[in-house]
Amino acid sequence: MRRAALAAVLALLVPAGARAAAAAALHYNVDQRYGSIGFSVSELWLFDAAGSFRKFTGRLAIDPAHPDRTKIDVAIATGSVAMSSARAVHLLLSPAYFDAGVHPAIRFRSTRVVAAGPDRYLVFGLLRIRGVTHPQELVAVLAGEKHPAKGPPTAYFTVTGRLHRSAFGMTANENFLGDLVRIIIHIHLALPTLAHAG
Repeated sequence: MRRAALAAVLALLVPAGARAAAAAALHYNVDQRYGSIGFSVSELWLFDAAGSFRKFTGRLAIDPAHPDRTKIDVAIATGSVAMSSARAVHLLLSPAYFDAGVHPAIRFRSTRVVAAGPDRYLVFGLLRIRGVTHPQELVAVLAGEKHPAKGPPTAYFTVTGRLHRSAFGMTANENFLGDLVRIIIHIHLALPTLAHAG
C-alpha cells in the first residue's frame, strides 16, 4: 500500500504502458481526469478566494526498490486558471501575476521524496512561476480508501503546500490580497493500476 501511495503523490496517475513494468523505473503519465489542482489566498484578511487549474500534464518515474528516487515533473497551463470571478481570472493572467502570454506554464520538478509516516510523504522540488524558480515542499497524505463490492479498490490522497506569491514577483494588490498562497491537490487512484509496482 505504501508503494502505491508513493506512486500516487501529486501525479493523478495512470500507467504509461505495460513496458514500464520491465524497466528499472516505472513510468506514469499525469491524467487530469482523476483529480484537481487548486489554490486559495486570503482576501481582505477575512475571506479566502479560491481557484483551480483545468489543464495540467506531467510524468512520474518510480524505482520500486528505491522510492526515494521518485521523479515527478508536472506542467500546469497558466491560461487554464479558473475562478468564480471573470475579473479575477483576467487579473491572474495579466503581467502583474502569471503573465500567461509570456509564461504559459507553471512547472514543478521534484528533487527528493521522503516517507514521513505510513501514509505521509514529503515531496521536495523546484517550482517555476513566471520565469522565477524557488524550492517547494509538498506534503502528500493518504486521506482514505474505498473497497467497493464491484470494481477496484481506490485510494484518496490530499497533497498540500504553501508559497509566498511575492517570491515569484507577484506583488500587486497587496492592500487587499494576502501574500501566502495555499496549494491543495486532490487525487484518487485505482490501486490495481499499480499492482506491478509492489
